[in-house]
Amino acid sequence: MALRNAGLLRRIIDDLLDMSKLEAHAMKLHKSEVDLVELVGEVGGSFLGLLKERGLAFELRPSAEKIVAEVDRDRIYQVLTNLVGNAIKFTDAGKIELVVLNDGDEVEFRVMDTGRGITEEDLPRVFGRFEQFEKPIKRDMRTGLGLAICKGLVELHQGKIRVESTAGRGSTFIVRLPKKF
Repeated sequence: MALRNAGLLRRIIDDLLDMSKLEAHAMKLHKSEVDLVELVGEVGGSFLGLLKERGLAFELRPSAEKIVAEVDRDRIYQVLTNLVGNAIKFTDAGKIELVVLNDGDEVEFRVMDTGRGITEEDLPRVFGRFEQFEKPIKRDMRTGLGLAICKGLVELHQGKIRVESTAGRGSTFIVRLPKKF
């Protein structure tokens, strides 16, 4: 239990440090050419145990065998794991989908779930700092910084992130990144 709690506290501290670096424009990206199809496969693989435990289906849908972009691999992994993790936290039953699309000079990721969704009045605040709307289905310690950090990291890559959601029907988080910046 002590190790679990220490891990939770470490994640909170990491979130606070990441947010601080993003706000101070002090976060540095370590760009390299990355196969994004391989990366989303790793992201999906990291959640297989939790998905099975929760009884959720998972679908990974790449639009090509290989999609290469110049990104900070670790930071895009962080964005995608946060989005998939949130989808799992707020989905009682159904499935999570992780899609990567090759779109000319850009790449698009979509994380879709059949979860609780977000109310129309909460949508404008979803990427705000310290925002928490509903309790997750699975108990965890949250800072309310995850989506704000995702937004900052995506924008640092000169990309865009948005959400489409209907309360009670699920959410789709969409990330668009240039392949080179």
